[in-house]
Amino acid sequence: MSDRNRERLNSRTPAIGPYEIVRELGRGAQTIVYLAREEGLVRPVALKVLRGGSRVDWRRQARFRREAEAVARLDHPGICKVYRADQTEDFHYIAMEFVEGETLAKRIEHAKNSRNAGPVDVTLEGDRGSRLGALVVFFEKLSRALHAAHEAGITHRDIKPANIIVTPGGEPVLLDFGLAHDAEGEDITVSLTGVPLGTPAYSPPEQIEASKGQLDARSDLYALGATLYECLTLHQPHEGSSRDSVYWSILSRTPDAIGKYLPDAPDDLGVIVNTAMAKEQERRYQTALDLAGDLRRFRTSQPIRARAAGPLRRLGLWARRNPALAAAGSAFFLALMIGLLVIGSSLGVTLQAIDEKQRHTDFRAIPFLKQAEEVKLWPARPEKIPAMDEWLSQVGDLLFRARDYEDLDGADGQEQKAAFLEGCDRLSAKIKSVEARRREAIEVARRTDEFRSAWSRAIDEIADRSLCPAYDGLRIAPQLGLVPIGRDPRTNLYEFGHFQTGEIPQRDAETGRIVMTDESGLVFVLLPAGRFRMGAVKPSADHPLGEPNVDPWAHLNEGPVREVELDPFFISKYELTQGQWLRLTGEDLSAYSVSSWGKLEVPHPYLNSVHAVPWEKADQMMRRLGLCLPTEAQWEFAARANTTTIWWTGNERQSLEGATNIRDQSFARVKDETSLRAQSYDWEPWDDGYPAHAPVGSFEPNRFGLHDTMGNAKELVRDVYGSYNDPTKPGTGERLTRESPFRVLRGGNYQVGAVRCRSASRTVDNRTGFGAGIRPARTIDGPTPPPTPSR
Repeated sequence: MSDRNRERLNSRTPAIGPYEIVRELGRGAQTIVYLAREEGLVRPVALKVLRGGSRVDWRRQARFRREAEAVARLDHPGICKVYRADQTEDFHYIAMEFVEGETLAKRIEHAKNSRNAGPVDVTLEGDRGSRLGALVVFFEKLSRALHAAHEAGITHRDIKPANIIVTPGGEPVLLDFGLAHDAEGEDITVSLTGVPLGTPAYSPPEQIEASKGQLDARSDLYALGATLYECLTLHQPHEGSSRDSVYWSILSRTPDAIGKYLPDAPDDLGVIVNTAMAKEQERRYQTALDLAGDLRRFRTSQPIRARAAGPLRRLGLWARRNPALAAAGSAFFLALMIGLLVIGSSLGVTLQAIDEKQRHTDFRAIPFLKQAEEVKLWPARPEKIPAMDEWLSQVGDLLFRARDYEDLDGADGQEQKAAFLEGCDRLSAKIKSVEARRREAIEVARRTDEFRSAWSRAIDEIADRSLCPAYDGLRIAPQLGLVPIGRDPRTNLYEFGHFQTGEIPQRDAETGRIVMTDESGLVFVLLPAGRFRMGAVKPSADHPLGEPNVDPWAHLNEGPVREVELDPFFISKYELTQGQWLRLTGEDLSAYSVSSWGKLEVPHPYLNSVHAVPWEKADQMMRRLGLCLPTEAQWEFAARANTTTIWWTGNERQSLEGATNIRDQSFARVKDETSLRAQSYDWEPWDDGYPAHAPVGSFEPNRFGLHDTMGNAKELVRDVYGSYNDPTKPGTGERLTRESPFRVLRGGNYQVGAVRCRSASRTVDNRTGFGAGIRPARTIDGPTPPPTPSR
């Protein structure tokens, strides 16, 4: 170690690379783990440093580096994240997520020292619930996390209690992939030939003797089963005074039944543990998701899929271990087989009754699973992954049992079977969709985390009253799926790209305006909290023209004017484009830009606003993206942009020129002259160059930086149609009117004149979506603490 780095480590605030060491968390034979802070960021990290410094041999360096490469590909709440892997002159280190809690090994040690017998306690402090039930849930979640690693091609190969953290919330987090194997690349383990890998007590037979089998995901399941065994019994499944004696036990003997140490343990739990720890790989659970599924079935009192080794199987295993005794006892073995056949016959009637009950349950499950896929498994975000895993497990079980229903007899039975199998086919077709959605949820979290530096800067700037006074000290958390683009130079409001809908657009270096292309995704503006006057009234003696919200064209359904207070929220800078709709749904609506006129050529159809979208379809798509339609109050607040005039441009119709796309001379030119004479259209005198809807951003934005709030396409809102006197939800202003066949459209479009494009104008829509566009909105994820007090 260099003198300079030795001095840094001996100082009060030692540092390794950009990380300031706070304290040591623990150490092993190869590494030391420190609690550290990264320069410029508040978050703590766990800094894993390879012992030996610059003297570390190439094998240990390679293993260390490849651990980081393996875990960096994983993104699951049950797997410790890797932020960075690097080296300095004297240190090799990995910066990982700092997970608060204690290892499962310490929990086991606490349990052994406690007077209370029973399984390890992973419940929350003060939780009086079942320790056994909590432990089963804990290992079910752990199995799903391990499945995510296996799906990414990573085998851990050193699962043990010391590598599992129990968080303060009772959640499992898997650590230390130092012995991992990468199925997509080269072996991450660099070890001396012939030396068994991993920790002896948790090693499967194939990990001890290479000839026994190929190390794969099932090897991890053995170690996970051994860990569960120890948590239940407080004894390791194979114990010995030396490494060799432990290896001998693993290869030659069967662990004691968990009932020996935990008399009240249900039989099915013993079957699950034994299946996970089967000596032969083909007898174990084949995936971690299979193990998670049986743990779920156990805790919900459903039949598990694993089956205990019957007498024949146990005898066969014993015979393989004791061939001499097996030969002598062959006569007894034959007699036992005959006895088992008799017993099996007597159980037939009972099993048939159980099958009928299970079939009835399965028939009723189809619509619930279908509804869950359509509603409960959206949006594709990390918090939905457990529900997705549960759905995949349930559908897998259902499809597995469906094979047994092929021989259902009787006319009613045939009809039931046909409907059931048709439903199974529909669910089976959805499996790939849910699996893709699960991967997208992981990807959303990973990509958002890539921009953590940009988010750190954005959060600080938004909370800084000198930089962003409109937000009044608001401090938000990073928002999944959004990427900070920076402040709009004209409005000083922060804007964000949405990468699930397309590419993140960039600002023009000279003008500061965002440059939208056919491939661009949504851009959201963070609007501050505010109180505003909603609606309009006609001029009167009490309300002369020129006063706030006085409008000579106001309708009765636009009042009474009332003050509405809103929480901060995100709203799209532009209307949803046809290109974005095509990417999201596969549905090409660009043909609507030509309509039925035939004379119109649209230069950029995929940058034009989408329209003709029914309300239900728009609402469903927004929910699937984790977005929403704005409430009517949010829409008018955004459209007015702190104005109280008839239009945000002022009280004169001429002020709209250049600010919106409405019915003007360009629209008149493409209409048939006969129809023009037959209809008393009120044409605006200017020519905006767009006879139909224009590419988003073609006209000047309002004071919040939002484009096309008064024209281009009418915009759907979340509320049902109702009176302004109806009660509303605090914070969002959503109207609590009872369900109605009518919705509301706000803003005008290219087919109507200025009078119908006022800030307060409303259009009743019967949900057909004719002419309707979408301006997505989004709530702020996570708690938003109160603003920091002004000084």
